[in-house]
Amino acid sequence: MTGQSLRVCPPTLLNFGADKAETVVEAMHKPVKVKMDPKTRKLKDIEITTPHQALGEGNFFAAKTIGQLIAEQGIQPITNLEVLAGAIPDDDVDEMVADIYHDRGA
Repeated sequence: MTGQSLRVCPPTLLNFGADKAETVVEAMHKPVKVKMDPKTRKLKDIEITTPHQALGEGNFFAAKTIGQLIAEQGIQPITNLEVLAGAIPDDDVDEMVADIYHDRGA
């Protein structure tokens, strides 16, 4: 049994060899943590977990403050506003917004 594939949610196709086949079958319909090679999409490791572990150390649905999110993500404030130059055209912002709404079919 070599060259097998599996689909995980969100839908992702991973390839696995015979050495992982038994674990993959056992893990069907259970929460798992999966490690894969991003280039080959080959399954490196699969671990059956509890739903809480599958979502990470903390509770996925726990409310967090802006300060906590900033600290977790390592976000730094913008100190030079010139980095935003060109993000929005200076010519006609209203025309740009109208084009966006038009493209969205709104």
